[in-house]
Amino acid sequence: MKLTSDYIEHATNLPADIRTGDLPDIDLYMDQVITLLGRGKDKEAVKVTKTMINNYRKMNIIKPLKGKKYSPEHIVQLLLILQLKNLLTIGEIERMLPALYNTEGGDVSLKNSYDTFLNQVPQILQQVRQSMQNLLPEQQQGSQALLSLLILSRMQEYIAAVATNIVNDQFPSSEKGKK
Repeated sequence: MKLTSDYIEHATNLPADIRTGDLPDIDLYMDQVITLLGRGKDKEAVKVTKTMINNYRKMNIIKPLKGKKYSPEHIVQLLLILQLKNLLTIGEIERMLPALYNTEGGDVSLKNSYDTFLNQVPQILQQVRQSMQNLLPEQQQGSQALLSLLILSRMQEYIAAVATNIVNDQFPSSEKGKK
């Protein structure tokens, strides 16, 4: 029988995030981008594929390329997409990111937001760990495990609803009835 604290500790052993300071100052070809974004990750847990990146380009979720190379700004855009797609739909991301690209200082602002996020992750994870230990039963067996899963499911629903409300408020849809 495992304890909740064991599950929580194992869940926080996530792969290292790519920091914007680690990005090369040169433009990269697609295969180089895939290698960079996949570094340090399990081979089975591929986060990005050529098809995904091409679809993001077609949807204008990332800015148009100059030639066939991806600039450091494109890579930051991809890092944002990869993080956000864990919570938001591609449609919500499609409404949000291009609107931010067109703001004054857009690229710098996105980079700064991403760096700030990464700097805050350790404190956020610590707060989440403490909250989860307070909410979930320590013994995980049978009905206690089910209770933990139900609580986590509701937390996920709540977080997703808050995220959707932020997107809807800050980046309203330009088409009626489009979510």
